[in-house]
Amino acid sequence: MLINLCYHAKTMLDNQKLNQILEILNQHTAKLDKLDNTSLAHSVILNNHTALLLKHNEQFKGVEERLNKLDKKFDAHSEVIARLEQTSIEQTKRLDRHEELLTRLIRDNIKTQQQLQDIQETVRYLPRFLDNTDKFMKEITEFRNDKVILNSRMENHEERLVSVESKLGITGNSRNLF
Repeated sequence: MLINLCYHAKTMLDNQKLNQILEILNQHTAKLDKLDNTSLAHSVILNNHTALLLKHNEQFKGVEERLNKLDKKFDAHSEVIARLEQTSIEQTKRLDRHEELLTRLIRDNIKTQQQLQDIQETVRYLPRFLDNTDKFMKEITEFRNDKVILNSRMENHEERLVSVESKLGITGNSRNLF
C-alpha cells in the first residue's frame, strides 16, 4: 500500500505536474492558435499587398514607358537645342561681322561727311569764283576783240602806209620813223 500510496502520491505529483504542463501546453496552443489566426490575417494582408504591388508594378510599367517616351522626346529636344545653340553661335558671328561692317561704314560715312563739309566750304566760294572767271573771260574776249580790231586797224594803216610809200617811192630801208 505504501507503494501504492507512493505511486498515487507520485502519480498525483506527476498528475499535478502534468496538469501544469497541460495547462502550459493549452496556453501555448491557444497562443499558437492566436498566432495562426494572426498569421492567416497577415497572409491575407500580404496577399492584398502583393496584389497591390503587382498592380503598382503594372502602373510603373506604364509610367516607365511614358518616361522612356519622354526621355526620347527630351533627347530630341536636346538635339534641337544643340542645333539652335550652334545656329545662335553662327548668327552671333554673322551679327558681329555685320556690326564690324556697320562700324566701318559709319566711320567711312563720317569721313565722307567731313570731306563733303570741306568740299561745301570750298564750293561756297565757287559762285564768286565763277563770277570772277566770267568777268575775266569777258575781259579776255573784249581784249581779243580789241586786239583783232587794233590788228585790223594796224593792217589797214600799214596797207595805207605801203600805198602812200609806194606812191611817194619810199622803200622799206629808207624809212625814218619818228
